[in-house]
Amino acid sequence: MSLRPAFRTATAATGAVLVAILLSSCSGGQSPSPTESASSKPKASAAEPTKVTYNECLDGAAQVSVDRSEKPVRVVDCDGVNIITSDQSYELGAVKVLTVEASNATITIGEPGVQKIAVLGSGNTVTYTGAAPEVSDEGEGNTLSAR
Repeated sequence: MSLRPAFRTATAATGAVLVAILLSSCSGGQSPSPTESASSKPKASAAEPTKVTYNECLDGAAQVSVDRSEKPVRVVDCDGVNIITSDQSYELGAVKVLTVEASNATITIGEPGVQKIAVLGSGNTVTYTGAAPEVSDEGEGNTLSAR
């Protein structure tokens, strides 16, 4: 007696059962209704650019970019201040870290406690109050001194 016909029958039966299972999983009564998470409405996402806020201390940091003014720009106390606008005078309150991207700016830090000053631009004059901070001067012709 040959096992071949029995093997073929078992294989065919197994195949038929698998096809039935696969087809039953593909057919399904009602279509799922859309949910809020599957909505096609646009939402804010990481793909949208983040708005940069200037001239305000937010979460301990301020980006200072202003229209040219004959009067000094005053910046309230803020842990980190980044000066962007060139050819301008600035009066700062308490600041721990100052970054100067501008050139030809005059910056006065009125309160002691500045810990680090990084100057990237050129021709700037920075005057600080209190102990000498750590200084990184990447530009040319910058002057940093105590009041």
